[in-house]
Amino acid sequence: YTFYVQSDCGGGDLSSFSSAYSARTACDAITNLPFTEGFDNYGTGIATAYPPCWTKYSTYTNSTALPYCSSTHYAGTGSLYLYVATSGTYNMAIPPPFAASIPINTLQATFMHRGTNSTDRTIVGVMSNPADPNTFIPVDTVYPASTASTWTEREVVFSNYTGTGQYIAFMNHYTTTNCYTYVDNLSIDLIPTCPRPTNPTVTNVTTSSITL
Repeated sequence: YTFYVQSDCGGGDLSSFSSAYSARTACDAITNLPFTEGFDNYGTGIATAYPPCWTKYSTYTNSTALPYCSSTHYAGTGSLYLYVATSGTYNMAIPPPFAASIPINTLQATFMHRGTNSTDRTIVGVMSNPADPNTFIPVDTVYPASTASTWTEREVVFSNYTGTGQYIAFMNHYTTTNCYTYVDNLSIDLIPTCPRPTNPTVTNVTTSSITL
């Protein structure tokens, strides 16, 4: 909402209107699937460029700015960017909560992911309180492609989560050097009845057959 304020001193004595003020009501829980976010509608750059219904948390220097929307993107104009450069520090980006009618363990997140260093990692998990990092429960860890700065599609399935949290969260945690995370084209939906196979292996190779 954008609004103006004017003083009424009685007897028709009115002040001039103030400059414009802006405020938002609290965001609703997510009730419709799929939930999608392309990070293209908030500008790019430190501090101000961030989805207004998302929560952020950071222990790294300049914590009020990180994470934010970066102009480095897979599609559109922006992506979610997390960065840390001090041992022990981390950032977290947290979408709005899912309604209680949508259990987290029925969901799957699909997104484009990019790192810069081979040691970069993105930990995807669930929180019960977005203001308390101690409620973060890791579900899966995503690593960058073998080729630096390459966008790769990733899937995280939450079927093994057994808690009561309704917030999905993305964490970028310092490893042995500066750690970068970019996320774009995020889609969170119900786990498909026929999930995509992962990590296939080949055994028992003969001249007429193989086992997958």
